Amino acid sequence: MVLQLKTLIISENFYLIPSHLKVMAINLDESPYRLRQYIEDTLRDEYNIIIIDSPPTISSYTKVSLLASDMYVVPMKTDFLSFFGLPLLESYIERIKREFGKKIDFLGIILTMVRPDWRIYRIVKEKLEQKPQWITLN
Repeated sequence: MVLQLKTLIISENFYLIPSHLKVMAINLDESPYRLRQYIEDTLRDEYNIIIIDSPPTISSYTKVSLLASDMYVVPMKTDFLSFFGLPLLESYIERIKREFGKKIDFLGIILTMVRPDWRIYRIVKEKLEQKPQWITLN
């Protein structure tokens, strides 16, 4: 299946290439490097930075996105559920790196839906800061 994705020009140096529902029909487990190959063959020479936004789940889409990436950031809501899910995501990414022999650099955590006046924000941020490997960007 060949998808022709339309590039949307947002501004002079900012473009979006939205996904398409037909992506759901691709067997990602069968060809986990398909996205990486597409980036290398089609996009690499044209763009300096490519950001892949994958669903907030541990899935084939996340795996394919990670395998196509050199680096990753973790956007995270400041709630306890997101905080407790962080080690699960971390172990999932480590497993992918080992299984595929892939080097993917962790750039940090970007806190989203930030409300500095909320107690939960302060608690989660403090807990993140206690783990130096989880550099927070907010």
